[in-house]
Amino acid sequence: MTAPPTATVLLFARYAELAGGERVDLPVAPGADVQAVLDGLRLARPGAAALPDTPLCAVNHRQAALSDPVRPGDVVAFLPPLAGG
Repeated sequence: MTAPPTATVLLFARYAELAGGERVDLPVAPGADVQAVLDGLRLARPGAAALPDTPLCAVNHRQAALSDPVRPGDVVAFLPPLAGG
């Protein structure tokens, strides 16, 4: 049996702590978007339910919206608010 196609989810700082890890591979259905990946992350890692409804996100190192498409092999990153000094 062939494994379903996946996307890699990267989590940073507090988001990684909440989700219990910095990297998660999740199945990606045809027509998936970033919101579907976020929903899948929340199901796979219950602590990720604490992530905000609209986190800062990127797909393949480019800032993305929750409605942007995600394809198998893509890298989706969720980043907590950033502050600089």
